[in-house]
Amino acid sequence: MPAVWAVKIDLTIDIRPEEEGRLSTMTDGAIVYSPDGVLPTSRDTLMAAARRQWPNVEVIDLDDELTLRITDGGGRFQIFDLGDGMLSTDGNHNQQLEFAAWARTLAPEATAGRVVLLNKDASVAAYLRSGMTPEDIDAAWNAEPPE
Repeated sequence: MPAVWAVKIDLTIDIRPEEEGRLSTMTDGAIVYSPDGVLPTSRDTLMAAARRQWPNVEVIDLDDELTLRITDGGGRFQIFDLGDGMLSTDGNHNQQLEFAAWARTLAPEATAGRVVLLNKDASVAAYLRSGMTPEDIDAAWNAEPPE
C-alpha cells in the first residue's frame, strides 16, 4: 500500500498595511517549495545554510520538526522545515523576501526545476530564479500577470 503524506498548513490571513501605505500581497507567512523536488530535504544542509546566512541563528531541532529562529536588524522571524523540501516562515513582508532569496540559494544554480514562493493562503505565487535578490522577488511578486 503506498504511503500517503499530508502537511497541515494554517492558512489564516492577517493583512496589515505596509510602511509605504499599500497593502502587501505577502501577509505574515509564506511558503517556498519546489514541485520538481530541487530543494534539499536534509536537516543538516538546511542548518548549515542557515548558519552561513545568519551566524546567530537559533536552531531548534526536535525529532519531528526543525525550526530556525533568526534575529537580525529587521526583527525576529522563524523558518520552519515542513518536510519534503517545503519551507515556511512567519516573517513580515521584508523578512519573507529575505527568506525567499535565501531559500532559492538552496537549489542548484543551473537547475531546470522550479522553486516557488507562495503567500500564506496560496493565492499568489512567484517563481524564484537563481540569483534573485529580495528586491527582484518583490518586483516579481507584485508584477501584473500577463494578459
